[in-house]
Amino acid sequence: MLLRKGAELEDVVRPGSARALADVLPTPAERQAAEILLRSGYPRQALGAIGFLQLGPTMMDFIEFQVDPTYFEDFWKLPG
Repeated sequence: MLLRKGAELEDVVRPGSARALADVLPTPAERQAAEILLRSGYPRQALGAIGFLQLGPTMMDFIEFQVDPTYFEDFWKLPG
């Protein structure tokens, strides 16, 4: 849902921008998605990079590790 908004979000988080998240996220579902993402610890300044990350952890990986901190450890230690 937020992937389509990358360029607009980049404008919001740019230093000195007068735009607010609500300006580019008009629906309650979009605002809730951004709120969940930010509350999970995703850096606000990186919102503009959503959808552009080609290497390293993706946004969903980040959320998964935050929701279940044991995921990474279990992945390497548990069979199957």
